[in-house]
Amino acid sequence: MNPVAILYYPEKKPWIIKTIAEKFAECLPRIGCPAEFTSITTPNHKTVYHFNYLHCRQTMPGTKNFTYVTHVNEDWKLQLLRSQAEAGIVGICMSEDTARRMRELTKSKNFVGLTPPALRFLPFPPIRLLFASRLYEDGRKNISIFERLLNLLSEDEVELSIIGSGWEDFIERVRPIIKHINHTPDFSEEAYLDMIAKTDLLFYGGCDEGAISVVDYLAAGKEVLATAQGYHLDFTSSDKLHLFSNHETLAEQVQMILQARQHAKRIHQRLTDWDDYCRKHVEVFSGKLEF
Repeated sequence: MNPVAILYYPEKKPWIIKTIAEKFAECLPRIGCPAEFTSITTPNHKTVYHFNYLHCRQTMPGTKNFTYVTHVNEDWKLQLLRSQAEAGIVGICMSEDTARRMRELTKSKNFVGLTPPALRFLPFPPIRLLFASRLYEDGRKNISIFERLLNLLSEDEVELSIIGSGWEDFIERVRPIIKHINHTPDFSEEAYLDMIAKTDLLFYGGCDEGAISVVDYLAAGKEVLATAQGYHLDFTSSDKLHLFSNHETLAEQVQMILQARQHAKRIHQRLTDWDDYCRKHVEVFSGKLEF
């Protein structure tokens, strides 16, 4: 199988187009399509993907040619793309909207829109959970409900941060289901604020007057899941405060959290799936994807 030539024309000031071209050279072989990042073509290249269309002035006989279409903001660029399309070169645009406009303006069908994924991204984050209180021997913090929460969340990846004393036995009990636990037994302002900054969900299950951590966390614009009692009830107008009163309502709240995360994961997958993006290009190269 002949490799696809990822033809990048060196520039005085390389911009993001080079990074995209290199991404293709990396991902195409991973899905079974040989590729070569190059600045020249050889008879061994039967499919040539030009980065970018502005430098695609000539093609080799017996090859299929495609260009990566970016900004078309001047008439001479439009005319260049029109002449390329008339010569059978397919322009692959960064959106279907641009491809549709190009088909209309050039009266050629040789434009297809394939929206690229994110170029720089991190893995989808775990649930970054915070417990911020000390434990008391009288049981007012309702430790069993904390364990119940972790069991409900165990189907997802959880990173747990705890600040406050008395949690050692609890941590040993939950280690089989929560692998990542960061515990700071001695309260300090610096550690507390750092944990608020580095977590996304505060859980409070106490059966007492409430916890100042709930209010602090809401003030940081972050999500709180707490028992429906205590002085934080004065802040129920906040859409970040989620309340529960028993095991059943806790399970309902957790289910909503997990459903929202599943939706976010699907979006993250679509935004970062370079293999699928390259696979669609291979379909265009082979003529299997009509446009």
